[in-house]
Order: sequence, then C-alpha cells, then structure tokens
Amino acid sequence: MAGKDMLTDLIGKGEELSRRQEFQGIDPRQARRHRAKELLATIAKRKKEGLYLYRPLPISAKFHRCGSRIRVLDGSNQSGKTLTAEVEVARAVMGLDAKFPRHNGRALIVGYDGDHLADPMFRTLTEPGAYSIIRDEHTKQWRSVRVDPKDPRKLDPYDAAYREKWQESEPLLPPRMITGMSWESRKDRIPRNITLATGWQMLWRSSKGKPVRGRQFHLWHFDEEVNNDEFLVEARRGSMRRGALGFWSATPQTGGMQLYNLRRRADAGSHNVKAFTLLLADNPFYPEQEKQAFIDGLSREEAEVRVFGKYAIVGR
Repeated sequence: MAGKDMLTDLIGKGEELSRRQEFQGIDPRQARRHRAKELLATIAKRKKEGLYLYRPLPISAKFHRCGSRIRVLDGSNQSGKTLTAEVEVARAVMGLDAKFPRHNGRALIVGYDGDHLADPMFRTLTEPGAYSIIRDEHTKQWRSVRVDPKDPRKLDPYDAAYREKWQESEPLLPPRMITGMSWESRKDRIPRNITLATGWQMLWRSSKGKPVRGRQFHLWHFDEEVNNDEFLVEARRGSMRRGALGFWSATPQTGGMQLYNLRRRADAGSHNVKAFTLLLADNPFYPEQEKQAFIDGLSREEAEVRVFGKYAIVGR
C-alpha cells in the first residue's frame, strides 16, 4: 500500500481504537500506550502485505503505468504475466491506482474455464506466494526478491546466493479487504462474486459460460484465450458508459483471432490498444537450468509459442 494511503487508513484505525470500550475509564497514558502498540503492530503487518512489497520487472512496470483503453500482455509461459495482471487487479479494487475509481467500481474477471479461474487467477490474487520475499541484508526489513540493477535478466547477487532465505509473499489482496464472497464452487475454489471494503465488486466468469450482459464496468480482465468471442464484445459494450480500461494477459497458444487482432492493432500504432510482451528469458526468478529443461522438452513449433511468445495463428 502506498505510504499516504496507509497513513490515512491507520489514522482512521487509531480513532477507532480510541472509541473502543476496553479503553474507556482507564488511565489515558495507559490507553495511549495500548493504542500505540496496536498501531505499530498493524503498520508492521501492512508493510509485509503483497502489494506493499511488490516490485515489477521493467516491462511489467511499463504495463502498470499505461492508461490505454485496452492493453495486451502476451508472451511465453512462466514469464510473469499472471502476476503482473493480478497486481493490476488488486491495485484497482483496493483503490490504489489512479487509473480507476477509488470506490464502488465494478470489475469483470474472465478465465478460460472454472479451473483456470481458481488456479492460477484466484490463487495468485488471494493466496500467499505470488512472488518471493527476503529480509534485506542491511535493514533486515522484508522486501521482494529483486533483480540485479546492472542486468534485470539476473537476480541481485545477494538474493541469488541466499535462496534458502526466501519466503512466500503475503496475498496481493489481503483477507481484510474482502467483505462479501459467493462461490461458483466453494469446494474447487472457483469464485463467483466478491465485494471489497472499498465498495468494488468483482464478477468472476468462465469463458465457457454465458457472457455478462447489461452490466457496466470500470475494469475488465481476461487471462488466457477465451472460449466464447461474445465475452469481449460484452466487455467492450459495458465499458462505454464509464470509460472502462481492459487488459488481456495470455500466451497465444490456441490461435484466437480476437487476441491476435488486438495485438495487430497495437503493433500498427493504435492509440487505444497497447501491447506488452513478457518472455521467459526476461524472468530471472527461475533458475537457468530449469528454463533450459523446459525448452528442451518442446518441439520447435511449441517453443515458438511457449518460449518466444509467437502467435500460434501466424504459423497456420
């Protein structure tokens, strides 16, 4: 959470603590000590939250800064696309991104199917481990595992040398922000609707189901190629009234025309559509031997798509 937003939130928490019944009628100095202790504990906890410690890769940082009507985030497998996209979602619904309304927005989240909504999308957003953290060698404070400032394709030398000290990050969307939840399948961890403390609503839908009709959105997000072309049509229809921003993250494996056409528009210089490509080679968080083992198991055609981010439809 940005420092200013955290301070505002914690001032409110301090006022709330002051009104608590357990502090009424006791020595004011003792009450202040109790409040200070609880606020310090809250600050320490917030400073370890997923969004607070997140630091993007260079291409991801450009994606986050971009305010185009539609953004395409494509590239290879295991390049950081889903993390980047879910960070963007979390920033929006927590009211931390100036591109979106701070309160009472509505987001449409679409995955290929229910399993994909559950994992990786919902898991990346709401569970620990979206990325790795480590205690700084100087300050001893938690921070994200970082890249080498001299070469962003490599890890910081200290972090690379002490992988055994890495821990999982806290969730990008902390539980304290979720005030309402309904499930498509609770057993399978497939969400349906989520309400946030900011008043934002999130509608989670499988592209194998029926498109959401008649709703207005402030944000839409597709992850991987969708099964039903009407979802994009309805997302764009629902964007007109409020000028919603949409983004689509995918490895273009199956040859969907909609994603490909958006990419072509971006490459042609469209003002409304911008594209960003993340590649496995640019992700320093996987050991090089693991990357190579993955590549060695692919055919040349598979590597073109899964490693180099080429669109499968181009080769057909």
